[in-house]
Amino acid sequence: MCGRTACTLAPDDVPRACGFRDRGGKRRQPRWKDGDGSKYFPSHNVSPQSRTPVLVCSSHFGGEAQTEDRTLAAMQWGLVPSWFKGDPKGFGYKTNNARSEGMMTKGFFKGPLQKGQRCVVLADGYFEWQTGKDGKKQPYFIYFPQNKGEGGDLQDKPEKGEGGDLEEDPGAWRGRRLLTMAGIFDRWAPPEGGEPLYTYTVITVEATPATAWIHHRMPAVLNGEAAVRDWLEHGRVPLNKAVELIRPQECLTFHPVSTVVNNSRNKSAECVAPVVIGQEKPTASSKMMSAWLKKGKPAKQDKAEKTPPPTPKQEPSTPKPGPPTPKPGPHLSPSAGLMSSWLKRGAKEEERDDKNPSKKRKT
Repeated sequence: MCGRTACTLAPDDVPRACGFRDRGGKRRQPRWKDGDGSKYFPSHNVSPQSRTPVLVCSSHFGGEAQTEDRTLAAMQWGLVPSWFKGDPKGFGYKTNNARSEGMMTKGFFKGPLQKGQRCVVLADGYFEWQTGKDGKKQPYFIYFPQNKGEGGDLQDKPEKGEGGDLEEDPGAWRGRRLLTMAGIFDRWAPPEGGEPLYTYTVITVEATPATAWIHHRMPAVLNGEAAVRDWLEHGRVPLNKAVELIRPQECLTFHPVSTVVNNSRNKSAECVAPVVIGQEKPTASSKMMSAWLKKGKPAKQDKAEKTPPPTPKQEPSTPKPGPPTPKPGPHLSPSAGLMSSWLKRGAKEEERDDKNPSKKRKT
């Protein structure tokens, strides 16, 4: 399942991170649906019922069905079907995920799919919990691998023929690569009239071996511009072809995080900072990353901290066995290092936002 995500880009940066090249080779950016940019609040710990950025074909908001135009909307996580009678508050907790095995037959999801109401859910990554033999749950943060670019920035690596080399494309986004997950959305209208409620669900599939040891389900990830395009363009790609995109993907990396994320009220950068398994608290470096994000610069260290006093010689002894290490997945070690770069970049973004309050919203 997918029950918690992180989405931390400022509203003005989300369209830039979703930039794409159309079939004519022109670089384009989606636009926020009227007023929706103000309804989205960045957070390191997003739970169902929150509003998050979702990409849809612009035809759903008055555009043509055959167009490549895309619209960003701040939709509520947890699908409320258009035919639902009653108070939708709390209903979406039942439908924050749609199992791929039943989405074509269950009434909640079948109707929207037949109407072409396919969307792409955007996030930095998602959280999943591994249950140990002792019953304790260890959270992990799972996301697209981030590629280092010039100056230590994190870049998305475009597919061949879709955007070219980033170094030769000055208009390309050089920030973190957003995770793109296949979703279904619907529009619920209040019986007494008023603003309609747009909601979505994340489609899930059986997990790949790389992450199945953490949890047996995973989101249906759309890896690459072609997959995103084909899922969104319902006027060009029929449903029977689009569902072929809904399958497990071996393209994710991950690292363990603090159990502070277990409480959905905790929204700080500590939720995504790497930790060492077996330690209840984040490592010193993770704390520094969190302080960096919070204050805009790393915490100061005095000489005593930088140069610890020498320790007396001791007789060698047989080391005691430590706690078992969970089975690693691909890119586990590089992930933590790249996440550190990610968090450091977040500090720069936050420092920049402090100078331009209109770009930063309360988390």
